[in-house]
Amino acid sequence: MIHPYPNLQALMSAALVLKAKTVVELGTGNGCSADAFLAVMKVTDGILYSIDLHPESPEVKETLNRLKEEPRFVFIHSDSVEAGRNWNREFRSLLKPHPIDILYVDSDHTFKHVLDELLVWGQLNPKVIFIHDILNERNEKWEPYFACEEYARRTGKMFFAMEHFPSGLGVFINL
Repeated sequence: MIHPYPNLQALMSAALVLKAKTVVELGTGNGCSADAFLAVMKVTDGILYSIDLHPESPEVKETLNRLKEEPRFVFIHSDSVEAGRNWNREFRSLLKPHPIDILYVDSDHTFKHVLDELLVWGQLNPKVIFIHDILNERNEKWEPYFACEEYARRTGKMFFAMEHFPSGLGVFINL
């Protein structure tokens, strides 16, 4: 399957190369990224865990309804930062015991929230972290981009910014 959006092609390619078993998506939204990851999870025998605080929002509700019978999709109703803090204690014990291969960050796009997500989930050592929407609608760097720079500064991890993609895509690789 070739996806028409380059950022989703990058997500799918990474999941295939890693033979990903565990993908965690922060922010369910309209399900575009979930659909891309699920196409790969069927090949790799993996599971996508999608975390969102607002399952009642129309677009999330529609996504959850559409994916309710998908066995490789697990929805977790939680704040993304709290879910990261509680992952090993509350969630991982209920789930397949695989490390996180890919973390996809696309929830609240404020500087503080993205930085908090990176700091908390980064401690769980996902192999790859993708951050969506590092560029605003005018194709300028904005809060998620600056949160990635701050996370890189604090942790010493290298930040790759793919600014040629629509909305931009930030990447941290922890292989």
